[in-house]
Amino acid sequence: AEVCNDKCDDNSCIDESDCNGYTYGINCRYKWRNKYVPVKWLCDGDSDCTEGEDEQDCKVNETTPHSCTQYKSKVVYNKTRTVPIFNYTRCSVFDIKRGTYPYCQNYLDQT
Repeated sequence: AEVCNDKCDDNSCIDESDCNGYTYGINCRYKWRNKYVPVKWLCDGDSDCTEGEDEQDCKVNETTPHSCTQYKSKVVYNKTRTVPIFNYTRCSVFDIKRGTYPYCQNYLDQT
């Protein structure tokens, strides 16, 4: 697997998760092990971490600087879920054919 070549080698895209000084997605504990949570699973309503870190700070209000419609919720489940854009969701690599989705439906996270 090649790291940081802008191509996902698996459907979590972990090979592209820590590149050029940026981290995409988060690392947390799940049950008794460390786990990488890709951008597509952040703020999707399903907790993938024992402590729920992937679902923390997902509420949007008038003081939220940047937000968007979450891609997976809208495209896969046809539900509109407005989520904040975090530094660790910006410009992540994705490969829709392999099920690695961007964070934002309108790709605002890619700018």
